[in-house]
Amino acid sequence: MKTIRPPSRSKGLFAAICLLSALVSSVFAQSSGGDLVPVVTIQAADDHGTWAGDPASFTVFRTGNPNLALNVYCCISGTASNGVDYKTIGSFVFLDVGVMSNTIVIQPVNLGQTDIRTVTVDLCPSPMLNPVNYSIGSPSSATVYLTPGNAAKVSIVNPTNGAVFHTPVDISLLANAEPALTLATALARSEMSTGV
Repeated sequence: MKTIRPPSRSKGLFAAICLLSALVSSVFAQSSGGDLVPVVTIQAADDHGTWAGDPASFTVFRTGNPNLALNVYCCISGTASNGVDYKTIGSFVFLDVGVMSNTIVIQPVNLGQTDIRTVTVDLCPSPMLNPVNYSIGSPSSATVYLTPGNAAKVSIVNPTNGAVFHTPVDISLLANAEPALTLATALARSEMSTGV
């Protein structure tokens, strides 16, 4: 079998392209003043919206250098349909110079839905901008729930988020529901399980 070797000029061109790529990455990895690129994260600010019109929302945060305008790309998914079950949201969230956060509002559209649907937003690498002037941190994904107006909102009060505990343990739940709706019914409707 014969080995085909590229001419030596190709090696020089390849080396030049690698060097140029490294320089461009270095320029985009640092902003003026030598600060590192901002890190972006997302959280569900209000994880519960209703078909009756109560909106849910996400907040995209940045840490680090505030001297760059960021156009953060978001991948949108879930069981609710963008532009059908809630008003259309775009795939980019803009953080202007000096702005440390921005909100994505999920405004439900009441089409007579009676089930619980989800909207998940993931921070993703942009398919259009390369290199990107931000880094994706953690959490990079968040989910909100769109429910009928009479669904309970259940949250774990104790242990706190991220706490380490050993079983057996008492877990405190907080449920907000209409008086006629029991916690057992609310949990069954939302198909929620603590897994403990």
